[in-house]
Amino acid sequence: MKLCYFRSRLCIAALALAMAAAPAHASSIVLSATNTPTPGLVTLDLTINDTGGAPGCTAFSLIRRAILPCGAPTRIQCIPRQGGSQTLQFQDTVAPNTSYIYEVHGSGAWGFPLCYYATDSYEFQHAFDPHGWAYPIQAFLTVGPNPTPIAHGTLLQPIDGSTTFRLQTCSEDCPTGFEAGSGPADLSQYIGTGTEVYLYGTVQYCCNSAGFLLGVTSVAPGPCGPVAVSLRPWTSVKRLYQDPSR
Repeated sequence: MKLCYFRSRLCIAALALAMAAAPAHASSIVLSATNTPTPGLVTLDLTINDTGGAPGCTAFSLIRRAILPCGAPTRIQCIPRQGGSQTLQFQDTVAPNTSYIYEVHGSGAWGFPLCYYATDSYEFQHAFDPHGWAYPIQAFLTVGPNPTPIAHGTLLQPIDGSTTFRLQTCSEDCPTGFEAGSGPADLSQYIGTGTEVYLYGTVQYCCNSAGFLLGVTSVAPGPCGPVAVSLRPWTSVKRLYQDPSR
């Protein structure tokens, strides 16, 4: 009985140790975007570790979108899903004096060309978010050479002490993956005043509770512009869901 008891204790301890050491998720995609010495040329690095998950995904779409000023999403790469580990690098030529968001989406085909439509975003992010919290797989970059803002809107009081402001973007600006951040002391004079400002800085993943946050280096007042509205036929709207580059 003693031997059985101690064996049980050892088995339980070994199981607990294995569970503690095991990652919360198996697959991951790490994306980074950096400027090169050549103006308007961006280097994109992807590290893919694919051990399963998101079974409807047969390929990865690498999407670029200008967020300030706002632009249409454009697929710049369609990467067939092959399992295992891959380290990939791409070059992307972009317009100067613009802030961009790059994002990896899961894509499907079902008899159509590869990357024909987007698969379930939450299922994909749950499987491949390297942080394990189903956040989008994104990278943010500002391309010069002129000082270029990365966000535009009004500043609100933060919800908790982890940030110094919340951001309400101008209605004509693109939606972004961040809604709050921190910055220098002079930023506080605009919080809660309704003053529209340009924010300069970087966006980085912060933590599991907040996701991506804006790190402001400087701020300047500037009014939001008029909302541009263009009507699209239904066939065009459907194509947007099939292929974000159209």
